[in-house]
Amino acid sequence: MKRKILSLFLCSVMLTVAACGCGVDNNSEPDSTADSVGAIENLSEGFDWEKVKQDITFEGKKIDFPFCVNDLGKGYEMDYIYDSLFEEKCCDGAVVKVNDDGSEEKVCYLFFDGITAEEYTDDTKCTRISNPESLTVQGIGKGSTLEEAEKIFGTPYKSNDIFFYYLSKTGTERIELRCDKNTKEVKNIEITLNFKEY
Repeated sequence: MKRKILSLFLCSVMLTVAACGCGVDNNSEPDSTADSVGAIENLSEGFDWEKVKQDITFEGKKIDFPFCVNDLGKGYEMDYIYDSLFEEKCCDGAVVKVNDDGSEEKVCYLFFDGITAEEYTDDTKCTRISNPESLTVQGIGKGSTLEEAEKIFGTPYKSNDIFFYYLSKTGTERIELRCDKNTKEVKNIEITLNFKEY
């Protein structure tokens, strides 16, 4: 019962966050977001998505992004999947790692554009990963400092005390770092494809 309540709570949090990451069809051309990028005055200087995507690790192993649950290998499964309340043809869910003793631990949340929860399969490529415990991008992950991130990614295109955003020159790929306000230590890293400015 506690697990169901926790899952419903986490789902409601995810759905709120999903409003910012869904809504662009996987099959759409990058041109569809080019207009929104024109409104962004300061694209990230030094942020090279082509270089970044060559060096992404999850749970200690290199992955290509986007990826599907089956790409993660044995022991990973989708715990639940729900349709977005905010966008049509957009769904999200939590991935769990099943340990040898049968216990489960949530390892990340994945988001999928262009499909409904009913259409989802474990071969569906995600368009966004959020809240992973062990995702690194060019060595930057949970526990890294903002200073280390800026040495790798360059200057963020948008930032405040907590959120730091890096956007590719095409305007379609984005990395978001959520940092501790005081220490500027990275608490969460998120990757989004088909980014859309809302």
